[in-house]
Amino acid sequence: MSSLLFLLLLSFVTGTVCASTNGPLEEQWNMTFDEEDDNYVSNVMITGSGNYLVAGTMGISAINTDNDAFLYNIGPNGTLIWSSVFGGEQADQFTEIIDVKDGGYVAVGNTFSYSPSGVSAWMVKVDQNGDELWNKTFFDGSYSFAYSAQQTSDEGFVLVGIYNAWSPLAMILKTDSEGVEEWSKTFGLGGLYNYDNFQSVKETPDGGFIMAGNTLSYSSSRLTDGWLVKVDSNGDELWNRTFGDVDIDVLSSVFVTSGGEYIAVGKSKLYGESLFNGIIVKTDSNGTILWEKRYFEGSDSSFNSIMSDTDDNYIVGGAVGQVPDGSVTASFGVDRYDAVLLKIDGDGEEIWNQTYDGYYSSSFNSIAGSNGLYVAAGDERSYEVNEKDGLIVLYTDPELQEEEVTEDETSSQTTEEKSPLSLTVTLASIGLSFFALRKRL
Repeated sequence: MSSLLFLLLLSFVTGTVCASTNGPLEEQWNMTFDEEDDNYVSNVMITGSGNYLVAGTMGISAINTDNDAFLYNIGPNGTLIWSSVFGGEQADQFTEIIDVKDGGYVAVGNTFSYSPSGVSAWMVKVDQNGDELWNKTFFDGSYSFAYSAQQTSDEGFVLVGIYNAWSPLAMILKTDSEGVEEWSKTFGLGGLYNYDNFQSVKETPDGGFIMAGNTLSYSSSRLTDGWLVKVDSNGDELWNRTFGDVDIDVLSSVFVTSGGEYIAVGKSKLYGESLFNGIIVKTDSNGTILWEKRYFEGSDSSFNSIMSDTDDNYIVGGAVGQVPDGSVTASFGVDRYDAVLLKIDGDGEEIWNQTYDGYYSSSFNSIAGSNGLYVAAGDERSYEVNEKDGLIVLYTDPELQEEEVTEDETSSQTTEEKSPLSLTVTLASIGLSFFALRKRL
């Protein structure tokens, strides 16, 4: 699909739509976009120039087998800078986007169009204008999927997901900087009645990797358990831990703290209950649980992503169900689902939460930001139209931004030149200087 044709088909709406926000953050702008059939935003990151780069999938439906992967580069004020669409005549999707150290970006996902048979894990590198530089597939013919990726300290890449969907194993694959495979490993027992996958990966300070996902192979109850697996730099297992009892637990994203500990987020349903709660687990570097907490109990909630904030706290993105009269017994009794951001401290205590309501359902699948500025991306489904559209919302935290300005003003008073122009430049740079944090994502 040409870029011009894509822009004609794509509908961007920037401003204040029917939704509203509830919480301490201030919304700067929101953007929804749609094309025929469903659209899904899986990942957002902030580029070195202060733009927002979004990855996802467009044209998803029960009868359409030609959905495409997309990248959107969006300016600080919510204007579209460029868009690129990738894929062939079959289903293709991006699940993560990475700002690489040599310039340009690497998108990771899954492709039917470029797989010799079935579906293959997929990696595409583009330049800063979104033009393709190279395109690689992995595990061809094995029906394998990549859900999360990261550039490594040696400027290569690591990606994780599922190997062989017919007998699912969790997989990790390492490439060099050009996308050439160096090694790959699988985890789990396989077989028709087992299901294991990795949803998230991060490089650890010792050069190894921590993966978060779900397992049936090692579940004690034959219901899905949350799963953390630590490997060394060659992908060899050091330990694995499961989380959950006689219930269903899912871990969607993992983060490495500055102290080398791990925080994983997801959802959990207790035995005998029908609604999920958002769950966050913190472990030490050996996988020993430090604390495990549930949030929005009785609401049918879930968490998809986590990032650290500049004040040594954490921001979590996901969705929370709004329950009539405070109690329902099944998910079909939930009035609607609102995208949510939750801020916690290092002990998991809630500082605030912010919901984005007004839709039949919405979810934040990915978040990025710093210094009291956050961009949250996901999807929404309106009451009027039974189609899912992409959603991006830019928030600021007035309290943190005020602290940042105060610190900069104090610092400027110690310089020999106290020009009003210097303060203006400082304030402008606050709104444009961010660093990229992930996903899944």
